[in-house]
Amino acid sequence: MNSTMKYLGIGILVAVVLVAGFWIYHTHDLYEKTYSSKYNYEITLETDSVLNNVTLYLPLPVCRGESDIGDQISDVTVWETFGIKPSDWEVGVTETEYGKMLKISADKISPEFHSLPVPVLPIPLPSGEEPEEPGVRNVSGSYSNETPVLIPKVISISVQTDHDIQTKNPVENEPLLFPKLNITQSIHELPGPVPPDCYTYESRIYAEYTTTPEARVSISVQFTGRNEWWVYMWSGTMYGDNVNAVLSGEQLGWSVAQGEFCGE
Repeated sequence: MNSTMKYLGIGILVAVVLVAGFWIYHTHDLYEKTYSSKYNYEITLETDSVLNNVTLYLPLPVCRGESDIGDQISDVTVWETFGIKPSDWEVGVTETEYGKMLKISADKISPEFHSLPVPVLPIPLPSGEEPEEPGVRNVSGSYSNETPVLIPKVISISVQTDHDIQTKNPVENEPLLFPKLNITQSIHELPGPVPPDCYTYESRIYAEYTTTPEARVSISVQFTGRNEWWVYMWSGTMYGDNVNAVLSGEQLGWSVAQGEFCGE
């Protein structure tokens, strides 16, 4: 009896070891096959009025004086595969008194207002009810009760990289939006054992265009570096950097913008 129990115990132990080994191998294999690292750079512009003869200089991701994202932006084929932008905008990189920045040029940028989204009907419908025809989306160049939703203009580009992104300590190791002035550490009361390291700062945006005195333009620049993998659910690490500014009326020169970046 004791001998039987002994062999049974050994058998169970071997089975547990084999299952554990297979599980570790399997999860590691999933991790290796799905692991990827990429950067994403996005500019969002909202305007409630027509802007004419537009030139913008916006913060660009830079590391040690170089901008790989900037080099990608200059490659037309990248936009065809990994990016989106308005077809009538010219985009490139230019040298300024604050270093390399993204340059956007356009003859005209017009606002676009849409009607509210049509509610999605419950499925299945109650007995005896017929589905309604979806409403026609109204589009306008100005705000109205029928078209209250301002649609932003977006430039976005994603770039894969073949190295691990240092999301914990991006400063001096990874690209960040520049220029950065008057950097101050900020405190974030977020759930979790370790709060992220976050810093606020001032940046600069150059804007030149003609418009109405009442025009309001909102500009947001966001940059993220992310490592991702899938082991029965998506996981990852990320650092983020963003700059925001709101401009009123005509513009001809540099404006202060507010920024913040956080690493995990």
